[in-house]
Amino acid sequence: MPDLKVLYILALALLPGALGDWFYRAIVGVRWGESQWTFALRLLGFSIAGLLLFSLFGLIGAPEPTYIFPSLFSTISPATLPIVAVAYLCHCAAGAAVGAAAAFAVRLRPSGYPCAWDVFVRRCAPNHMVAVTLDNKETYVGIVRACDVTVEKGERDLVLAEPAIYDEATKNYIALPYQHIFVRADLVYCVAAIHDPSIDKRMIPVGESPFKKSKTEAADPPDPPRVA
Repeated sequence: MPDLKVLYILALALLPGALGDWFYRAIVGVRWGESQWTFALRLLGFSIAGLLLFSLFGLIGAPEPTYIFPSLFSTISPATLPIVAVAYLCHCAAGAAVGAAAAFAVRLRPSGYPCAWDVFVRRCAPNHMVAVTLDNKETYVGIVRACDVTVEKGERDLVLAEPAIYDEATKNYIALPYQHIFVRADLVYCVAAIHDPSIDKRMIPVGESPFKKSKTEAADPPDPPRVA
């Protein structure tokens, strides 16, 4: 049976990594299908990197992290507990800083997020009305108030504020008497962010073909790809 003292030390040593992982998930998110090994390695990496960062402050007299050394763990007493607590809080802060720094480094990538759904929700949908088409072909527009990210497709629920439904008779959207509407993920067929001329810059104006014809020669658009 593992030594309880060793397990206790491991828990203390890894908790700062959990705080760093929380910041990482909040800023970037993670791929919903990641393995437990990936999560464990990220947790360990943030904790070790936070410990290394905190150790640098030992050069200016910061307290030593005695709680991670089994040989020194027994030296902790009520008299030294405040110093150990300060060291542990600094370790947690360093782990959180490492997690946040890693998240901002990932955000520098072209996509910045682990999957396309997170890119759409975090970058495309804010400050825009969105159109949501359901499996029954009904289409609603509204403002996204809440949406689950970093989850699989079946858990991507939506909350729309000030919803309006498309009316086939009038060929227009009609505002509903609801302030908010909950859309279950398994009902969603398609979600689109609606163009706002005041904030969006487009290469192709709305209503025009992306394949412009020259004055001397008419250029036909390419055929769509065919599935054999």
